[in-house]
Amino acid sequence: MIKLERGARPKELTPEVCEELKKLYMENRDRDVWNSPKIKKPLKDALLKMSHKKCVYCECMLDIEAKDVTIDHFLPK
Repeated sequence: MIKLERGARPKELTPEVCEELKKLYMENRDRDVWNSPKIKKPLKDALLKMSHKKCVYCECMLDIEAKDVTIDHFLPK
């Protein structure tokens, strides 16, 4: 397992965007708010950079070995 050092928050993940996404999530907990087009790519890029493009659990290279890549949580729900 890879220990992550949290880097800077993606610039797109402003406090306002966080509040908006939290509000949407609280309104409907089944809604997948973190896959919003507004934040998905910058969030995924930040997490890949932190993990050196490896799965933090099994350490396989995500761009080569992984078939099903999902984003865990940058911020806890």
